Amino acid sequence: MVRVVCVDATNSIALIVGKIYYAFPINESKNTAYISNFNKESAHFGCFQMSRSKVIGGSFEQLRWF
Repeated sequence: MVRVVCVDATNSIALIVGKIYYAFPINESKNTAYISNFNKESAHFGCFQMSRSKVIGGSFEQLRWF
């Protein structure tokens, strides 16, 4: 899990630019993640490209892959 801030909400009604979310990676390519308002993967509200967000807490490279 890593904290991210949304920088691109184009064509999305779920994301809000500037809002902080929790991201849970879904593969080793590090380009997609489940996004949640809570620190719980099962509470995610969608899968989004990481290019839509900027990591603000932790490092995406240090994450454990599922």
